[in-house]
Amino acid sequence: MLNIILSFLFILFPLSLVGGVFFSNSIISILALYGLYQSLKKKNWFIYKDLIIKFFIFFYIYILLRSLYSIDPFFSLESSLTYIRYLFFALAVFFLIKENKKILKYFTISLSIVLLLVCLDSFYQYFFGVNILGLPQQDPVRVSSFFGKELVLGSFVSRLMPLSIIFLVIFLDTKKILNKFLIVLFIIILATTVFISGERTALFYFILSTVISIILVTKVRIFYLSSIIILISFAIIAFTINPNFKSRMINETINQMNISSNLQNVKVFSEHHERLYSSAIKMFQHNPFFGHGPKTFRILCKEPEFNPGACSTHPHNTYLQSLAEIGIFGTFFIILFLLYISINLIKKLINTYFFRKVQIDDSLKITLLICMLISIWPLSPSANFFASWINGFYYLPLGFYFYEKFQNDSK
Repeated sequence: MLNIILSFLFILFPLSLVGGVFFSNSIISILALYGLYQSLKKKNWFIYKDLIIKFFIFFYIYILLRSLYSIDPFFSLESSLTYIRYLFFALAVFFLIKENKKILKYFTISLSIVLLLVCLDSFYQYFFGVNILGLPQQDPVRVSSFFGKELVLGSFVSRLMPLSIIFLVIFLDTKKILNKFLIVLFIIILATTVFISGERTALFYFILSTVISIILVTKVRIFYLSSIIILISFAIIAFTINPNFKSRMINETINQMNISSNLQNVKVFSEHHERLYSSAIKMFQHNPFFGHGPKTFRILCKEPEFNPGACSTHPHNTYLQSLAEIGIFGTFFIILFLLYISINLIKKLINTYFFRKVQIDDSLKITLLICMLISIWPLSPSANFFASWINGFYYLPLGFYFYEKFQNDSK
């Protein structure tokens, strides 16, 4: 009975990400307790031999100690103390699938329905100015759907898209023309939603994941290529009919980065972003090795010595935030994980195109690496690294990755 309830919560997880931080955080916490129970009480000690898990534990111990010696230990511990739950959440995903493989199919159905519902609601809001719940559009050129004032629609869709497409390809009979058409149509719907969300970072994530998928994931290549051809045609028409798209995605980006005026005054993404980055760099320079402690950026950016004219809860870049808050030693763990992902993707590229090795079907594994890559991509604005909502996107693919990895290791 307990497993059924937990499985149901896992299947509802995509919906909880739409519902808000409270719902997603609740499911993460409950499943984390299950992951802890399964790994310790049932003596699944083999998982702690995994390199990723070892590094995560060392990282957790480090940020915990850094919080204790930060400028505000109790405030900092709010982020670091409970961070361990994300590891056990990922392990819970592994254990649930191990117990019942059918849960993957139900999760795919849930994920696809939630994405489709959000996309259709976004189209409704775009055309009528309000979504189906009556939430008004917050910005003339940015649609937010159920997320309201939180303009994260594009991020939500772009981060979950690779996962949804690979699962659909795995579970649908792609020999049928109708199923092929439906997958291509689904990609077009997702891409269009990212586009009308007005989030340039989300659009970049979509492009990056699509390009890598086409190069490395044979199973989905034809679907992405077909979608791109259609999307390019649609984009040309959209730019022609509605200049707001071009204004948001191209003209505004050029203006914010100050590219058109003088190359010597080019801004990194925008004036606001650049000031936040400058603030993070100043904090890093003040304590380069250990940083000031998790969650302390929002405190220190108010101080005159660290405030270049902008302040926020985080500097909108994962690596600058980690350098400012946990220093070089803490950032080292994140860079190692980025290298781990990159090396695996490069090995796949070399084996596929240079050595022409015959390999087992690793489409899901490569797609999961792509999902994790866009989460820790260094050269784009990002969410608060320690925030619970965004960590749901970070650690969900890791849970599936554990399943793929541990299954292969056991074989």
